[in-house]
Amino acid sequence: MIRSDAAAAAHITRGRLIAGGVVAAVLPLVVWSVHDYRLPQAARARALNGGRTWEHKSRVDSKGVAQVWVPPGCFEMGASLLKDLSARANETPRHTVCISAGFWLDRFEVTNESFLQFTRGGGFGDQRYWSEEGWRMHEGRRQPYPMLKAFDGPRQPRVKLTWYEAEAYAAWRGGRLPTEAQWEWAARGPESRRYPWGERFLDGGSNMDRLDLRCTRPVGSYPAGRSWCGAEDMAGNVWEWVADGYDATAYRHAPGLDPFTLPKGPLRVMRGGAWGGIPGGSAADLRSARRAAWPAADRKLSHGVRVIHPGS
Repeated sequence: MIRSDAAAAAHITRGRLIAGGVVAAVLPLVVWSVHDYRLPQAARARALNGGRTWEHKSRVDSKGVAQVWVPPGCFEMGASLLKDLSARANETPRHTVCISAGFWLDRFEVTNESFLQFTRGGGFGDQRYWSEEGWRMHEGRRQPYPMLKAFDGPRQPRVKLTWYEAEAYAAWRGGRLPTEAQWEWAARGPESRRYPWGERFLDGGSNMDRLDLRCTRPVGSYPAGRSWCGAEDMAGNVWEWVADGYDATAYRHAPGLDPFTLPKGPLRVMRGGAWGGIPGGSAADLRSARRAAWPAADRKLSHGVRVIHPGS
């Protein structure tokens, strides 16, 4: 099991991926057909990842943020319109993707208390952490957006973030935003689950619109919704910015190894669904394959982020 945050601060667990490195992760691309997802989940997972087993490990990073380890591996990314009635065209075709290197992922969405460290420490106003475009876009605002009281608890996820603010915060942490593929791998895992917890929707697994709470909940409030690697709130609570620019047809021409869409134009990708708000928090929005596009410079009460660090 994942260690508690306190234990993780003192010791990194020694669980590790039992497998044969990057070559083993890439080989399934040669032999796997996208049509074979009709096999049972366990059989698909074994075929994609050579029967390897997975163990958890966790840590606390230099800024005091709990993270979980996401090992390299392969999964089926996207959705099929024939197999998923909630699938959208921009999620197709369902295809095999391999992540060649493991990484550390925030266990929870970035909280208000963590973002406050960034602002009080001068990071928000320090150009070193911003892209040139992001610094220019925020030229008239060198302080973060004021937060509504209902969303301002220390352990609630930080919202009202633009993509550029999320990017700068990640740089201050010494990390970056996950790619779409890395985010979906962390959510779905080797069994390529429809939701982080499994194939079927789970009541009580996430903060979503049908609960009618109309605001975020403290991170970690829905442990039943934890993903295979130990990441929490990968479905619901807030949409999460990822590194990719938005291309509605990206999956039609994306490489099978470490795909990434270079940001061009105003739109970026968000993942995971939310408590409600825009672009939504329905059961269909909480599917791990769901892709939403939003202008990078815009901010909403349903938009947040989590950060990754390269593996070591």
